[in-house]
Amino acid sequence: MLIGVKLNAGHDRNGNPRRGWAIVNSETGDLVDFVDEGYRGWKALKLAYPDAIPGPEFPTTAGTYRDLKREAPSERFTE
Repeated sequence: MLIGVKLNAGHDRNGNPRRGWAIVNSETGDLVDFVDEGYRGWKALKLAYPDAIPGPEFPTTAGTYRDLKREAPSERFTE
């Protein structure tokens, strides 16, 4: 089962949101992917992984957000 953990790093200096979903395999705890939310909100998760269960939201740093976005296995639905 896949769980989407929402990460919120606030906004960049231009006011663009830095929010996304870390897709985690609940059986192994492995990071499967990272989906940039952009302006789509929770729909970004459902578009990328329709069967994923939305999980909790956590604040994070801009650096962690950027690293996850860069290291994501796919560029699925990123802006």
